[in-house]
Parts: sequence; structure tokens; C-alpha cells
Amino acid sequence: MPQKVLDYHDVLLYDSDLGLLEDEEWLNDQVISFYFEYLSREKSRSCGFTFVPGATTFLLINAGSEDAAAVVEALQPVAAHTGGSLLVLDLNSSEARHYDSARGANAGVAAELLQKLQAALRLDAGAKLVTAASPQQQNGYDCGVYVLAMADLICDARARGLDWAGVDAELQRALPPGAASQWRSAVLALAHELAGKGKVRC
Repeated sequence: MPQKVLDYHDVLLYDSDLGLLEDEEWLNDQVISFYFEYLSREKSRSCGFTFVPGATTFLLINAGSEDAAAVVEALQPVAAHTGGSLLVLDLNSSEARHYDSARGANAGVAAELLQKLQAALRLDAGAKLVTAASPQQQNGYDCGVYVLAMADLICDARARGLDWAGVDAELQRALPPGAASQWRSAVLALAHELAGKGKVRC
């Protein structure tokens, strides 16, 4: 039976969830939701992003316009997990940047999500979807790790005042081939550190 390891605000993590970080496995929504919750609480003020996990993204894509509007009512600049990639919506420029480490495999989902966000946030329908120069994974299972890493790095880069060209260059520098294993270890260590501090739901 899975054992609970961490109760972090709105996210529960079990040993079976954390086991996905130790092995060459796809990350599940729980792990990604945990890290997005962490970014929301520890970094969102510095970069001004709202981090939207996969479960919320799924609701947005499948909800009617009124329900979608309710989901995103409080959102500002958005960094959304689109299943295997990251969509960053810059409300200041009405530009959406799609970072896909799987060579564009998630482009259709990103476009669909952007349409929902435009309607829910009452944005100009002409908001531009940009295929950003994303670092590329070297296998079929690291897409979730790249989502976490890119969300974190993009937030840090924007907090330092980098423009989008600078952000993309920073991602290429910080995520060379093989970096995914280091991010797996870092997220696993973070979860164990927070568990050791007795972090509980608030």
C-alpha cells in the first residue's frame, strides 16, 4: 500500500509518486502539481506568474466558456502544463510561448488551450502563439521533468529582467542533454526536505 510522504498545501505525495523521480519514468500529475505549487508559493511573486498544473489545464480544455472563465478568473501571466509541454501566456504582449521538449508533439494541445484562455480571459483573439526554442529531451519519458525545469528557469530569468530572447538562451544554457537526471534528483530532494520539515496542508 502506498505510504504518504508529504502533505504540501493542496498536494499529497506518496512514495509511489516520488519513485517516479528515481527511475526513468514519466512524471505523473501529482509530482508536477507539487512542483508548480512550490513555485507558486516560493517564486511567483518575483516573476509574476501563475503556475497552472495539468489537472487544471485539462479542466480548461474540456470546460464550457463560463466554467473556463471561473477557473481562470484570478490568473495573471500564465505558465501552464499542457500534458508534455509548457505554455507561457504573457498578458502584457498578448503572446503565448510554447515550450515543447518533444519536438512539437504537443502543439495541438497548446493551441487549444490558448483558445480557451483567450475566451476565458476575454483577450484579443489575435494573440500570437509562438513556438519557442525549447531544449529537447533525449528520450520518451523526460517531458514532465523538462516542464518543471523550464517553468522554474523561465520564472527566474524573467525575475532578472531578461527578455524572451534572453530567456530562450538561458534555457539552452541551463538544460543541456543529460540535465534531466539532475532535476529529478533536485525535485526528489526538495520533497524529502519539505517532508522532513513537517510541511502540512494550509
